[in-house]
Amino acid sequence: MSTVSRLIVAALVVVGLVVVSPAWAQEAQEEVEEVRQAEAQEESGEDPTEKEARLWAASFFGGNMSAGNPVGTVENPFFNTTFKTGSSSMWGFRVSRMMWWRLGAEGEFGRGSPGVKAILTSPGGGDLTEIDYADLDMSYFSGSVIFEAANGRWVRAFLNFGLAGVFVSGDREDSDNAALGIIFGGGVEVPIIEDRFFVRADVRGLRADFGLLGLDRGQLVGLEVDSLSTNAIWTIGAGFRF
Repeated sequence: MSTVSRLIVAALVVVGLVVVSPAWAQEAQEEVEEVRQAEAQEESGEDPTEKEARLWAASFFGGNMSAGNPVGTVENPFFNTTFKTGSSSMWGFRVSRMMWWRLGAEGEFGRGSPGVKAILTSPGGGDLTEIDYADLDMSYFSGSVIFEAANGRWVRAFLNFGLAGVFVSGDREDSDNAALGIIFGGGVEVPIIEDRFFVRADVRGLRADFGLLGLDRGQLVGLEVDSLSTNAIWTIGAGFRF
């Protein structure tokens, strides 16, 4: 894993902890309040466990995806050309279901068109310029496990980790590629109407082998490829529970 990829993973972990910590504090306070309410309901003869369970959730989202590390470099005496995916808006949808305790399962589809960037640098490493090299469309299907880190009255924080099938296609030879990767990260969900409708924000990393990303093997002789790329995905969307 490259230095940039490590920094992105570390940043995602830090963001996850920052997001989850206030939710943990809120959950602790609400658990105390729920115990008090349950005791009051028990004294009044009401059943404190009588509550509609909404285990399924579906949502749509939009956001941004951006590359974390280069996937190939061509070196020559005058300047080096480094290739990486660009930054792009994206959209998608997901369906999840809580299975047991704080654990659930989630399926997700996402799509964007980040393209391929070529970055020209001097042999010493100084950036010269960045240009659009090729079109590239990317989509993925993922299945992941959800862990509810906190489930309060006003916010629900969670972490997830799973596998993703990644598919890329572009306008150059050898650009089509499919690979198995991993998706990881977390987010928060805020109810807006009772516990049925919600707004959700996520920060995830998608790491997979993107192949040559539309780079022509015949023309780019001497291409050194490390095509494992970590893409940062930032999304926000809305959904409902049922």
